[in-house]
Amino acid sequence: EAYTAAPMSVPKGFLMRDAEAIKAAANVPVIAVGRLNDPLIAEQFVAQGRADIVAIGRQMLADPEWANKVKSGDIEDIRWCTSCSHECLHALMTKFSFKCQVNPELGRDREMAIKPAATRKHIVVVGGGPAGMEAARVAALRGHEVTLFEMEAELGGQYRLAAIPPTKQELLPYIKYQMRQLDKAGVKIKLSAAATVSDVEHLKPDAVIIATGSNPLIPQIPGIDGKNVVDARDVLRFKAITGKKVLVAGGGLVGCETADLLASYGRKVTIVEMLPEIASDMVPGPKYHLLKRLDEQKVDILTSCTIQSFTADGAVVKRDGVEETIRGIETIVLAMGAVADNNLAQKLDGKVKEIHIIGDAEKPGDATGAIAAGAKIGRII
Repeated sequence: EAYTAAPMSVPKGFLMRDAEAIKAAANVPVIAVGRLNDPLIAEQFVAQGRADIVAIGRQMLADPEWANKVKSGDIEDIRWCTSCSHECLHALMTKFSFKCQVNPELGRDREMAIKPAATRKHIVVVGGGPAGMEAARVAALRGHEVTLFEMEAELGGQYRLAAIPPTKQELLPYIKYQMRQLDKAGVKIKLSAAATVSDVEHLKPDAVIIATGSNPLIPQIPGIDGKNVVDARDVLRFKAITGKKVLVAGGGLVGCETADLLASYGRKVTIVEMLPEIASDMVPGPKYHLLKRLDEQKVDILTSCTIQSFTADGAVVKRDGVEETIRGIETIVLAMGAVADNNLAQKLDGKVKEIHIIGDAEKPGDATGAIAAGAKIGRII
């Protein structure tokens, strides 16, 4: 799975040398595969005679109209596959389900057809992450007047943060796609605008969709309020600069990818995880490549290890019932989970006609669930 349906960490066209070699040795048409969903790259390989045909797989699940959009030149309207392999491959092999992270309509085209709203409403969406963008897009396409508030200067939310670690930049085209679709659908976007109760009330909306995401979980561990303790999100935003020796508390997806980023900058990183293995919330393909990079960068990994307290230069941990002290650490990075941020929904309760809470604001999860939640509420509101 690490290469059969290669994740975004594998270069586009990584099998072209093999296709080229086969074409040189055989007098038959050669079909090339291997992350060739960028039409410019695919066209170049065929034009150079390195292959006769290019086959597209996962991209056609993300956007079944890919070929038509390429033919008509509407490349900016392509909903790009991120090569996450999470729902289309791993879920098919383990759950016998077949979905797509960025295309919640996959396999449900009739059920999820976008139909005009019976009554046009003014809808306020608070939060411009994956859930909020999709909800705003679908609601606007159904004929609603939509205003979207985003507290940051750019749309994307945590999806944009997720694109910062090494090899993850392929998430960005999906955000660009959503931005174009929101603009075409006529959604009014207010950036750098943390919506308040008065902001929402002033617009007198018929309905409000709360997609404000989540906040970092701060467990009650002695020393967690120390000056040397920072949050992983702030590290990814480059709001927090770490020292040369870093301890990452939490070895899930966020912790491991933050460690990968820091190690790529030359930091000496130690990951502490309470479970028996790190990256347990990742699917095999992407996980294989991430663990390989962490190994190559000599990241120390402590599993089945609980943190008892943080100190000025490290942490006290317990493994196999024995306490030990990790010293020489300059910065501690927290990646210990998330809690829903739905404070605005509570404040608006009773002040607006209709409130819906979606995505991480309802319950912290992944991008697949967030986008699906936005797609659902946009169709029924």
